[in-house]
Amino acid sequence: MRKKYIMAPGPTPIPAEVLAEASMPIIHHRTPQFQAIFKAANEGLQMFFRTKQPVMTFASVGTGVMESAVSNLTSPGEKVLVASAGHFGNRWKDICTVFGVQADLYEAEWGKAVDPEEVKKRLKASPDIKLVFTTLNETSTGVVNDIQTLTKVVHEAGALIVVDAISGLGAVPCETDAWGVDLVLSGSQKGFMIPPGLAFVCAAPSAVEKTKTAKNPRYYFSYDKAIKKLVEEKMPDTPFTPAISLIIQVRKALEIIKEEGKDQVHTPGIGLARDRAQTRNGIDHDEGSVRPPAQA
Repeated sequence: MRKKYIMAPGPTPIPAEVLAEASMPIIHHRTPQFQAIFKAANEGLQMFFRTKQPVMTFASVGTGVMESAVSNLTSPGEKVLVASAGHFGNRWKDICTVFGVQADLYEAEWGKAVDPEEVKKRLKASPDIKLVFTTLNETSTGVVNDIQTLTKVVHEAGALIVVDAISGLGAVPCETDAWGVDLVLSGSQKGFMIPPGLAFVCAAPSAVEKTKTAKNPRYYFSYDKAIKKLVEEKMPDTPFTPAISLIIQVRKALEIIKEEGKDQVHTPGIGLARDRAQTRNGIDHDEGSVRPPAQA
């Protein structure tokens, strides 16, 4: 059988061992058998997100958990800053508009990363802004933002930072806890090496606290419901029926990543990001824009 390759940022190729997991007979999600699988998957997710916080899992694509971040953290009429490096970064503004949130859109020059100094300037000019939405890796340009520095700048202004890491997590470094990022979200079809259909959210205590005063509606994507099921049950659980086969697959994929060493997974991702950026933006593209902070 001829093997086909998708020459796009995602869905990414799926290891044979992970594909095989989807062929296993379905099991019930409220059984000890599945709960043990879900517990192992959650431990793997914490490793992948570089965090000690619980990682919420939703049956969704990445845009769904982008919406979840807006609905759980904001109130109608609230003003936020969207720091965008391209097409997908702009999606934050679209979602905010739907929820009645006033988004100040800062668009970096095409092919360039978000400038922390510009973010600092805008936050100083609007001290009422308490949330900044941005992107780890901008798929449309291949640019990697300096999340470590952006987090520091945002916190110095007394605000929280929310990072869309859908295409970047697992491909370039993102030290959720070490950098103090308030909320990181991602999707299954990129660095996780499984099919589309799962999305993940890691919320620091600062973000969880913000949900207590946020007034926008949420039900399925309620962080309160999801976290309670994760941490208050005898075994980690979900408030609603999970995507069972995909969770079984992500557990296997994370086992493979752990065996290989997560830092080893980053190396080819960084090179591919740089190559894609140069292809799209010209050979004279500023390589510093696509390197992770540690290598800039």
